Amino acid sequence: MARILYGVHGEGMGHATRSKVIINHLSKKHDLIIVSSNRAYEFLSKYFKNIYNIHGLNFVYGDNKIIRSKTFFHNMYGLPKGSYHNFRKIFRLIKDFKPQVIISDFEPFSVLFALIFRIPVITTEFVNMSVITSPDNLPIKYFIDYYSSRIVVRLFILHGNYHLITSFFNMKKRNYKKNVYIFPPILRDNIRNIKVKKKNHILVYKTSTSNKRLQSVMANTNENFVVYGFNMDKKIKNITYKKSDEKGFIRDLVSCKAVITNGGAKLIGEAIYLGKPVLSIPIQKQCEQILNAIHLKKLGYGKFHERLNKNILRDFLMNLDRYKKNLKMYNREDNSRILNKLDFLIKKLTK
Repeated sequence: MARILYGVHGEGMGHATRSKVIINHLSKKHDLIIVSSNRAYEFLSKYFKNIYNIHGLNFVYGDNKIIRSKTFFHNMYGLPKGSYHNFRKIFRLIKDFKPQVIISDFEPFSVLFALIFRIPVITTEFVNMSVITSPDNLPIKYFIDYYSSRIVVRLFILHGNYHLITSFFNMKKRNYKKNVYIFPPILRDNIRNIKVKKKNHILVYKTSTSNKRLQSVMANTNENFVVYGFNMDKKIKNITYKKSDEKGFIRDLVSCKAVITNGGAKLIGEAIYLGKPVLSIPIQKQCEQILNAIHLKKLGYGKFHERLNKNILRDFLMNLDRYKKNLKMYNREDNSRILNKLDFLIKKLTK
């Protein structure tokens, strides 16, 4: 049994939901404490008692894009006080708990303290542009976003003994990165086990509530939409808004005929596993989401558009059968490969 400190990035829900799967697995064999922030902390604290709320960094959105200047000043404004709070809390946790390994799902403060205390680090990430991707497959107009994202990744992940990367598309790691391993997306148990009657709705999930265009397009079609991410329970004509609820979300995902979302890897990976076509409208200037959307389109599993309108939605829905046919070719796997690798690395680092 090892002592593990697990850090989870608080932005969005993808990091939280897949970390829950890993934490459930590790808790059966090891002694864990968890640090997280924002929405991820709120979610994980419903399932785990050994979790601590820390200050987290987040993005500022507007019109479905990251506003870099506001994001920078927002985080800089809260960083001194937040860093002091985190230093006291994490320092005390490390001193008392004495973790042998730190696992980070894109959580920067846990990695920083791992460096300070010389504790080995395993990172569990989506596409990590510092160790995996190159701009070869990106149109030139996204290059600024690509290199900006690389800077952010390097600031968040200052150090890592091993990197476990998940992706629904094939990636080639850089030759000089020997400690990088690539796996299929991590699936929640309910995704594989739940049985739900098929319905005729379209599931919509948005991290940013600033996408007003999406709401207008939905209201002007004859389709039925179930929408998460706007933090309200309300029905307006053909649109049913629902607050965050993991079990309800999974039921609506399993039973939907298609998915509209940004470019988050977690939901896209689950939708692909379930054979659900995806219309991806990535948050602008977030290169990881743009990369996911580009590969989604290239594989024929759905469509990628920077903005949504009625014609784009109609074209997507008219081609659902073609996307479903392509999705049947997807190689479906469970979580065993990445969980077994994680067990092996923990054992190796704690000998």
